[in-house]
Amino acid sequence: MIQFNINDIVENNVSPRLRKTFTLVFFKCCVFPLVTLYDQFYTFYNAKRYELLFNGQVIYLEHLLNDQFDNVNREIYITDAPQVADEVVLFNEAEQNEETVLYNESEGEQPIVLYNESEYQYWPDFIVHVPSTVAFDEPRMRAYLDKYKLASKNYEIKIV
Repeated sequence: MIQFNINDIVENNVSPRLRKTFTLVFFKCCVFPLVTLYDQFYTFYNAKRYELLFNGQVIYLEHLLNDQFDNVNREIYITDAPQVADEVVLFNEAEQNEETVLYNESEGEQPIVLYNESEYQYWPDFIVHVPSTVAFDEPRMRAYLDKYKLASKNYEIKIV
């Protein structure tokens, strides 16, 4: 983006015979609103350029979250959520399917967890791990994540 100093333009375009202190101050007062607007626009431009650096990729999300919430230690990281176990279907006896066996705890088998269909819908796709030493505003963090994550992805914020 082209940068320019409006006050220098005013000084250079006033004729040499009118370049008195009072005249220059008057012209600079006249262009002061333009200088203010230019500064606001340039700040807005830099903020938008920074926003466009990020997308839904994990490395960029981590970078953004660390920039915003943990700029010193940069310990916020993202991992994939554990996937739901294979679907377990229990059959009625009338369907004459092979027998489904559930184990007792005393037999030392891994527990079988049955989920409702509604629980699958909100199962997280990734987990954001935030150290307990980081003071953060959860709604603000969620706003950043919602802005950049893919629309179909769910997430969970875990304090470690």
